[in-house]
Amino acid sequence: MLHIELAVVAHNLWGCAGETLIIIIILYFQLGPASLSGVSLVLLFFPLQGYVARIITKTNQEIMKETDHRVRLMSEILTAIKLIKLYAWEGCQNLSFSSRYFAVVLPPKSLLTYPQLFCLPYQRLDCWSEVD
Repeated sequence: MLHIELAVVAHNLWGCAGETLIIIIILYFQLGPASLSGVSLVLLFFPLQGYVARIITKTNQEIMKETDHRVRLMSEILTAIKLIKLYAWEGCQNLSFSSRYFAVVLPPKSLLTYPQLFCLPYQRLDCWSEVD
């Protein structure tokens, strides 16, 4: 299976380069030397595009780590709430998850997006501690 994938990638590699060269030649015959300025502009932006892609990838990885951590902890908290409801322990005052919860709800400010900033005042989970 690996040999087939390698053949497809190798074919696309030389095929795309050949197509690009043919398109540049056709542009040159249609537009003349003016087409070379457009091609050179595209070639100048390749490194910038790679740099921006690396930054976006790094940021997405950081966001995914934080999201994974929050989802795991919220799953643990919801499981604990189900356990408290199952055994009818709502009246106990020594069961407090709020400190761990707010550590998860308020991620570092560098990772907050606009919707998260907008919804922060509404994210509370204190309702189970006062139920009798």
